[in-house]
Amino acid sequence: MKKIIAVFALALLFVQCAEESMPSTKTNVSSSLTKKPGDNWPLLVRKTSVTDKFVTSYSKIIADNDSIFYYVDLSLESDVTEIVNWLINNDEVIDYLASYPNIEASHKLDLALYPQVLLVQDTVFKAISLPDLKSTVEDSGGVFGNHFQYFLSFSVKDDEATVEPAPYVQNGTCYSMPLINSIVANNQLNPNTTVFEFAEATINNQNTLIFRVKNTGGNYMYYDFSNNPPIR
Repeated sequence: MKKIIAVFALALLFVQCAEESMPSTKTNVSSSLTKKPGDNWPLLVRKTSVTDKFVTSYSKIIADNDSIFYYVDLSLESDVTEIVNWLINNDEVIDYLASYPNIEASHKLDLALYPQVLLVQDTVFKAISLPDLKSTVEDSGGVFGNHFQYFLSFSVKDDEATVEPAPYVQNGTCYSMPLINSIVANNQLNPNTTVFEFAEATINNQNTLIFRVKNTGGNYMYYDFSNNPPIR
């Protein structure tokens, strides 16, 4: 995993979605999904989008900069409330296109490191298409786009995957819209036909949600969920 793409993970997870109780039928996987220590996924903020006051106010979490970007590493902030506030108040200055590789990488599971996710049977995964996902957000009066004003709360029950827009709550099974958009953009997926598949599993005695999507070659890419704002 690249070094200079580090915090997005925190950004994506901040989701005050109401926690759902997991059904009793799940796959039990006895291996940790914790990513390797030291992986950093900063959010990129274009220098021309912010003022000197921004730099002064957030010097604690600006890990680096170059001629174009500030690299905001939210893992440098230990207060979850501060992280959440930063995401809400600054989602308009994040350069999402430049941050997309970091956003996706912060949640993508390396199957060489985490082969246990392959033990989750195909029949356990429940699908929801990207058009249906967008319609659900819009039908609720929301806007499907790159922002952190609310997140997508997913659950799997009654043999189907469901989603609803929701604010952040720790330990919820939620994802950010920038994460969904980064996967589609980075892998050149067709937004009209892309399908996301979700499954519940018990990993290290903890209930969790994972999801997968096929790339253009027909192979599945696996991702974990956002659960605690300095992500990991």
